Amino acid sequence: MKGFTLIETLIYSAILVIVLGGIFMIFYSIMTTSESLKYQIELTQNTKFLEQKLRWALTGAEEVTMPAVGSASSPILWINKPGIANPLVFDVDNGIARIASGSDTPIPLTNSFVNISTISFETFYFSDDTGHTVRIRAELENLYKISPATTSLDLFISTQ
Repeated sequence: MKGFTLIETLIYSAILVIVLGGIFMIFYSIMTTSESLKYQIELTQNTKFLEQKLRWALTGAEEVTMPAVGSASSPILWINKPGIANPLVFDVDNGIARIASGSDTPIPLTNSFVNISTISFETFYFSDDTGHTVRIRAELENLYKISPATTSLDLFISTQ
């Protein structure tokens, strides 16, 4: 007799299903991990870019007009900086951080993959040597539903 028996065929079929199922699971895991990593990198890059823009705006600023010294505001920061149309305004609209110079249209600083859930600005004035110091606190989250991630921002930036 030549050929395979029914039992041999069923055993080989079961082994094939198990191997293919394992390969599919590995492939699915790689794809979801890759997607999750993409959103995590997006969150990190948006946070760093926002921090860089805030440092640029506050360093060398002549005055922080909003919030007033000793108070906190959320979610608006007004800065007067030499060499640009004043005021320089940071705000958050629908979870997107924006910057506007003078009466110009606000430009987004974060993209649609990231949401700023909370942000607050608090202004201090310690001495003439340090000038204004602004404390910025923010919570940012990615919008990836399968593997959500959040990050916090807590900065003290001096105008000097």
